[in-house]
Amino acid sequence: MKKLLLNIFFLFLITTPLLANDCKVWQNDRYERRTVGVQPSDWSWGCDSIGALEGSVFNKTGEYVIKIIITGTKSKKAVGKQIQSYSFAPNTSYDFYFFPGNGICNVDKSARMQLEYSVTIPGFCKTRYTKSELEIKRRKEIEERQQQAEQDILYNNCVIAKSKGIDSSAVSSVRSVCREISKNPTTWQKLKWGS
Repeated sequence: MKKLLLNIFFLFLITTPLLANDCKVWQNDRYERRTVGVQPSDWSWGCDSIGALEGSVFNKTGEYVIKIIITGTKSKKAVGKQIQSYSFAPNTSYDFYFFPGNGICNVDKSARMQLEYSVTIPGFCKTRYTKSELEIKRRKEIEERQQQAEQDILYNNCVIAKSKGIDSSAVSSVRSVCREISKNPTTWQKLKWGS
């Protein structure tokens, strides 16, 4: 009876399309850094008497900015500041300060600013199995499940049979022996403990 039910179950699996994943090669989510230029009207800067660069910028990107970058027009020198805890939220202002010796003050009369932010590129399937590959994969999965089910039945029946009348301290040894038997049973062991 058990064998009949097991065969009906596996027949159902073979004739019913599985909800198996047909993706062969999956690209995981990845993070990409992007930069966007800031309009001159959205930021201001200046240098103080000791050559420190300071100013303020407004975030219109709609993203949480992780870094600001200022590049001098004449010097081509760039200075950047990592924003702590992604605190530069959209539609807010951020006040920045760069110490003297930044390479822009006392050299450049104009500069440009960029804001850097991170975006998540969602994962996607790069390559899908062909119909024939999917069928082979599906049949292999069914065979493995069937083999595992038969192995489990043999293991359980072996443990029950060998555990009768023995001390409970020896049951772990019986389980170990039965696990090895279930992996490679003889014909006699299949008949005795199989389904």
